[in-house]
Amino acid sequence: MRSRNRYAAAAALVLASIALFGCDSGRTRPPQVSVHVVHAAAERSSLELRRIQNPETRPALEYRGASPRLRFDVDEYEFSAYIDPPGPPQWELLGTFTVSLTPETDYLFVLTEANGAFKPIVVESSAERQNDRSHIVAVHAAPSLAPMSVYVEPSDVDPAAAAPLGTLAFGESVNDATRAPGDYRLVLTEAGNPANVLMRSAEFELAAGAAYSFTIVDPAGDSVAPISVVAIGGDSVVLYDESVGALARVINAAADRQPRDLYLGEELDEKLVDAAPALTEVLVDLPTGQQTISVTPAGNTGVVEAEAEPAIAIGRHYTFFVTGEAGKLRLSTPVDDRRVLAEYARLRFLNAASQLEPLEVFVLPPDTDIEDVPGPNFTLAAPGTSPRLNLEVGDYDLVLRDSESEEIVAGPLRVSLGEGIYTVLIANGTEPDTAEIIYLDDFVE
Repeated sequence: MRSRNRYAAAAALVLASIALFGCDSGRTRPPQVSVHVVHAAAERSSLELRRIQNPETRPALEYRGASPRLRFDVDEYEFSAYIDPPGPPQWELLGTFTVSLTPETDYLFVLTEANGAFKPIVVESSAERQNDRSHIVAVHAAPSLAPMSVYVEPSDVDPAAAAPLGTLAFGESVNDATRAPGDYRLVLTEAGNPANVLMRSAEFELAAGAAYSFTIVDPAGDSVAPISVVAIGGDSVVLYDESVGALARVINAAADRQPRDLYLGEELDEKLVDAAPALTEVLVDLPTGQQTISVTPAGNTGVVEAEAEPAIAIGRHYTFFVTGEAGKLRLSTPVDDRRVLAEYARLRFLNAASQLEPLEVFVLPPDTDIEDVPGPNFTLAAPGTSPRLNLEVGDYDLVLRDSESEEIVAGPLRVSLGEGIYTVLIANGTEPDTAEIIYLDDFVE
């Protein structure tokens, strides 16, 4: 029995090998090409590129995000872009496009919109490489921005003394530029006017034989930068003007409602905010990098009531949230994503009600009985900051409930939300065990 099994297995292996050889000898796999994908639709949330319903970009791309290199056989394909709307996972089709992928070609798919319509930009470039050159593609994918001239030059070269890679309007590209390996900056100027510099990036390195792409994308509310560029060259990074800093919204929600000063530096080197009033927003510019932020009573540098050491990223929005009792304050410094999404409102909650137990926050369709919903959108202790909820435009009831006693603290409060950014600040009320609601951002604009 053992012997027959061994002979049978050997015979099956021979037959399989013959079949496989015969199949391979009659078929040759087509050559493959490289594709990168960039999410450049400023008013859309997470995005997937799909082929026959199969996601090609996993994880999904966020705005200004770029895929790793994707490989496809040479052929004609229909691709679809899907976006992730708020609510239960149910991806929605944004648009489709057809591309014939040809041998010895690299592809850049830039997925963007213009005037609310899906506008994919497909850039083709030669896959042939020169070992002593760096290969460059540049594309203008920002429909809200005017034409501009694109330069990739060493730091010591003035744009006025060099020829641009090209002058590009929305949808146009350069696909055949090269540079010697070395250190360079990306410079964007007004079209045909090198004296009017719109953006000058930090220095970066171009390697020999490598390919790079630079995609100019629209400004968006999550960044203070008027122009940003998605750069792909191995990894992907976002380039900004080297002078761009960050921005903070200071909210003084200290329980005693007294003004506070905010300082920058370990030795209180620079006053950021002078006498920040209670329960309002104060905007302040920030330098990037690791920073020390201190809170003192207004006019009294002898007492530091709170301190934080946030790492401030270029172009970002932050909230500097001062909460707690006098002498025992806390300073929170969360990033604030203020990008507006088409057809949706973006709502967040800040809880400074230290005299209350953690609060359950409900955002409900009008006239919904709280007993008919399975639970809150989230529970916030003080101090606490919620993520932004992406909600369909319309009317909602806001309800705050004590998480321990399950008594209603506030609400239902009817609000009307359009496309925009909304913040609800929850502060200690003037009476014990009560809360005050303050509406910020687009609630008051």
